[in-house]
Amino acid sequence: MGCSLSSGAIGQGFATEAVSALIDYAFWQRGKSRVIAWADTRNPASCALLNRLRFETPAVEPRRIWFKGTWSEETFHEMTAERWRSVGTAITRAR
Repeated sequence: MGCSLSSGAIGQGFATEAVSALIDYAFWQRGKSRVIAWADTRNPASCALLNRLRFETPAVEPRRIWFKGTWSEETFHEMTAERWRSVGTAITRAR
């Protein structure tokens, strides 16, 4: 999944709300045990979103991929259903 917002929508919590809803769906409707995310290190907003949602970052080594005609580094992030059960509720209440 990718997120792209118009400049007027940035900073209003739309991406946080949308990704939170997708995580809820993956865990509570589809029965998944974890959600994995990769974030382009050149996109600080994506990295901040995953941090705000309290994803864990178990992989220190970024992977390199060819993206839009250039090499890019991405970092690995993970959320388990057990972790989301506690942090996701706090995030939902804060909205």
